[in-house]
Amino acid sequence: VGKYDGRRFTAGPWYSLDFGGPTQFYAPNSLLDDKGRRILWGWLMGGGRPGSPWDGMLTLPRRLELGPDKRLRVQPVREIDTLRGERLADIGDGRVLESGEKLDVCRGAELDVVMEFERSSEGRLSVDVLGGALSITFDMATGELRCGDKVGVVPRDDSSGKNESFTMRVLVDRSVVEIYADGREAMSLRVHPPKGQDAFQLHVEKGPVRLARLQAWRMKPIEWE
Repeated sequence: VGKYDGRRFTAGPWYSLDFGGPTQFYAPNSLLDDKGRRILWGWLMGGGRPGSPWDGMLTLPRRLELGPDKRLRVQPVREIDTLRGERLADIGDGRVLESGEKLDVCRGAELDVVMEFERSSEGRLSVDVLGGALSITFDMATGELRCGDKVGVVPRDDSSGKNESFTMRVLVDRSVVEIYADGREAMSLRVHPPKGQDAFQLHVEKGPVRLARLQAWRMKPIEWE
């Protein structure tokens, strides 16, 4: 984003396109589809296990838009919703999770999990994926999203007031985990957990944190025509 005077473009502030960084998310390409949407794919670095002599794969397609604050918005294309199969969890009671509390959500190595929290909470939560092979933390107060040495800040929408919500969508496909934070930021990661290690849990490191809604589905394979 920047200014263009008809001859020269002057760039504004630079931001990370994906918090996974260039060792995970590499060589992005985009296109404009027949619906006028700007669709982006990235290349996920890293090979398979012994017996799988390949290196890397494409991310799921994600849609890019420009928000009213002139910051990028990013989220999976809506067609990804068609991959949702068996519903594994549906929690919508607005429960409050206290410090040290753990919530067992579901199990699976192919998951689509959408969580909505009240961001006026001052707590910090951890999302443990694939039995804890990956632990993604989010600090409600600072907006810091972290997984190991991968870290970034999710901007806060001050216009929505104290009842602002925060939505995190986590897409798990065996060795690939894609995180979308509030439709504003993304983090793409690779992981190779031991076979059978597939628990998905929430753990509150510092509370309280109010969970407004949580839904989880098992993801089906893409059917090619």
